[in-house]
Amino acid sequence: MTSSLACLAGAPLFALADRGDGAGEPLGRMQTPFGASEPIWRLAGDGCYVVPLCSADGRHTWPGAVNHRATLYALKALGVRCVLGVSAAGAITHNYNVGDIVVVGDLIDRTARRANTFFEHTGIAALRQFPVFCPFLCQALTACLDRTGRPCRRGSTLVVTEGPRLETPAEVRFYAASGGELVGHAFAPEAFLAKELELCFAGVAYVANYAETGSCYRPFSARDLFGGLTSVSESDRLDAAVRTIAALVEDVNRYVGEQEPTCECGRTMRHAVEKFGLGEDWRQWFTVARGRYASVPPRTGGAVIDDVSQTTHPS
Repeated sequence: MTSSLACLAGAPLFALADRGDGAGEPLGRMQTPFGASEPIWRLAGDGCYVVPLCSADGRHTWPGAVNHRATLYALKALGVRCVLGVSAAGAITHNYNVGDIVVVGDLIDRTARRANTFFEHTGIAALRQFPVFCPFLCQALTACLDRTGRPCRRGSTLVVTEGPRLETPAEVRFYAASGGELVGHAFAPEAFLAKELELCFAGVAYVANYAETGSCYRPFSARDLFGGLTSVSESDRLDAAVRTIAALVEDVNRYVGEQEPTCECGRTMRHAVEKFGLGEDWRQWFTVARGRYASVPPRTGGAVIDDVSQTTHPS
């Protein structure tokens, strides 16, 4: 079965893929023209794909080292239409509480070392970033969250920092003055790369801490990491948020499989394809672009293999 949805998730949601009961089938790392993807799993039942960006025991590289180009390329080749990013975030402004679920509305990209385009050194794909996230997939998220009866925030602006270090107090104040409400390490460049593949992309965050600012819910403590999740109620709210999102993924997969998209995400590259003569086969866009327009050799990070059926299964 071809799924309409894939989920990029961190450590707390790893159980979606590896529950130990046969619910998840490991497909392994798939080879692409941009190197090897992150390990991909396919869930039983509706067949939603999950890409755990951290193993169950927490061992993985920091988010900036994830090969998002290869991973999104592989998901597109598998027939995925919609990609949902899930990540923890810190609250910059004081009106967020630990455990809040947020459908992110906009990004401030403060990263600098991540591969953020498939068309390096070509000048192709200067795509408009409004809206940043797919309206159809955001609607699916909010509709499925509404069914759970759990409130969620909508339209928040998240600042994406390079990491792996955390932000200084001055940086957090700067981000707040710039309009940032949350801070984290995910969703950029994923949101931008998805547009270049004509994929729907949306981000849902759960508030895990109060960054370096404190909160109206509890004053900041300089003695504790992230201000400290010191109360039982905060830990319970965070656990509940993770459980809600884990269940949400399969609900959203069914939703997008039943609904006809109302967005323009499937046409974001039409102008570039026509202007630069890239052709109708999206797999050839990058080869054509490099051959005609690249000023310097691109970084591939791996063998050029178009057939993603060639996989490396985990040992």
